[in-house]
Parts: sequence; structure tokens; C-alpha cells
Amino acid sequence: MNKGNICILMLLISLFFVSCVIDVSEVSKAESDGTENRDNIDNKGSVQNDESDNQKIGDIKFDAGVGIVRPDKPVIKLEQGDIEKLKIFIDNTNAYKDTFELIDDQYGRVVNEIRTYSPKNKDDEEERSKSSRYFEIIKERLTKLNENNLIEKFKKLEEIIKKSTNGVYDPQGLTTEVDKFKETVKKALETLSTNDAFVAREAADSYFNALHAAIIAYIDTFDTVASTLSSSEFTEAARKLALATRDFANTQDNIYAFRVIIFAVRGLVSEDGDMSMAKRAIRLIHRHETEEGQALLAAIDNLQSVYYKDKL
Repeated sequence: MNKGNICILMLLISLFFVSCVIDVSEVSKAESDGTENRDNIDNKGSVQNDESDNQKIGDIKFDAGVGIVRPDKPVIKLEQGDIEKLKIFIDNTNAYKDTFELIDDQYGRVVNEIRTYSPKNKDDEEERSKSSRYFEIIKERLTKLNENNLIEKFKKLEEIIKKSTNGVYDPQGLTTEVDKFKETVKKALETLSTNDAFVAREAADSYFNALHAAIIAYIDTFDTVASTLSSSEFTEAARKLALATRDFANTQDNIYAFRVIIFAVRGLVSEDGDMSMAKRAIRLIHRHETEEGQALLAAIDNLQSVYYKDKL
């Protein structure tokens, strides 16, 4: 090999060596930058916040902004902790169901009799409402509604709701309607006369408004609990069920609407997703052909489907 060729070969080897050194240096720098970036992310709290949020989401104490569905919430499966949280909700609200049904059982008939014997409006003073016999019935039923025991039961519903979310959800609508009911009954007893029996009808209507508010409070509490679960898909399905139940409750007797949402929630937790009782309850009262009934049936089917799909 002549001297010129040897020089060229040495030059090529030198260039190759320099190139390798540069490549190794760039890789080391990139790895160093990546580590620094990750450290910066940790310091800023993004990764730490995700871990913190997961802990809060799984905590029944609702420390993580209950009721707010984050747009960036990842679509993941329901975890066992989520199922346990729903079970805790059911356990915490068992007394709510019992108290609600006790109110309806003890006072529903009383209210219906007031509505039967009192005029529908101020211009509809029927003769029967002016008779002494019917007047005494109305007065007696109003006195029954004025019992402290009834107000205490309504207040118990408020306390159960607050306790089930550790005070995060405040059933203000229920509180307002219960206070209105108390005042309306008191006013009706003070102003009731054979010529003004309509005030009794107003008291009866106020009772139903309070019961309706109790249903909405339960629905909203379930929606609040569902919003803290891992699966954003389940959270959205639960929200649709809550909205559909609200609409259904606006057109249906309170006790039936309440049983539908109770059966739906309990079916998920206690019957491993079997919500057939909720759907049967809608059909038994012949509401499955109404717009609200169909929307609620669709929401139940959707939640059931998501539950089976997302459950680990």
C-alpha cells in the first residue's frame, strides 16, 4: 500500500471515530434532558396530582371536588373500589328509603283525602267543602300533617343525604320545600274556614312538593357519588340516568319514581348489574310508552351495558 493510500485510510478512520463520539454525546444529553424534564414535571405536581386525584377519587370522604366530571378524565374500567363505594352509598341511604316510604305510608292517604274534600282552586268552592262534616275531615287531616313527627322525618332525610356525602352535597332544594310545607300547613290551619277551604289544598300540594324534592335529592346524591368513580363512561351513563329520572319524576307519582331509581341503583350493586326490577316498575304503572318512560328505560339499559363492559 503506497503512502497516499495510507493517509486517506487514516483520515477516514479519524472521521468515523469523531462521528461516534458526537453520537454518544448527543444520546447522553438527550437522556439527561429527559430525566430533567421528568423531574420538572414531578416538581410541578402533574404526575403527583394524578396520583393524589386517584387517592381522592377512591375515598368515600369526597375530598376531590365531588360532582364535577373532569373533561380530561381517562376512560378506564370500574375498579373494585368503585363497586365498594356504590355499596357504601346504598348502605348509607338504606334509612333514606325506609323513611321516605314510611312518610308516604303514614301520610299519603291523609293528603289524598284533603285533596278529595277540598276545592281545586279558589274559584271552585264546592258545596261539600262547605259542609260541616267535610270541613271537619279537612281540618282533622291538616292537624295530622302539622305533627312534629312528620317534619322530623323530612329533616331526617336531609341529614341522611348530608351524611352519605360527608356534608359535601347539601340538599338545599329539599330543605326549602320542607320549610315551605311546614309554613303552608301552619297557615292553612290558621286561616281554614268553610269559605276558604282551598288553603288545605295548598298544604297538600306542598307535601307532594317536599316528597318530590326528596327524590331529586336522592338522584343528585347518586349522581354526585358516580362522578367520583374511575370510569368516565360510567359517570356519564349515571348522569343520563339521573336526568331521565328527574324528568320521569316530574310526570309521575312520587313513590313510583322513587322506587324506579332505588331499584336501578340497587340492581347495579346488589344484583350484579341486574336492573330488571327498575324496568318492570316502569311497565307496571304503564309509563313505558310515554316519552319520559322510554327515555328512562333507555338510560337504564345504557347504564347496565356500560356497567357490564367497564366492570373489571
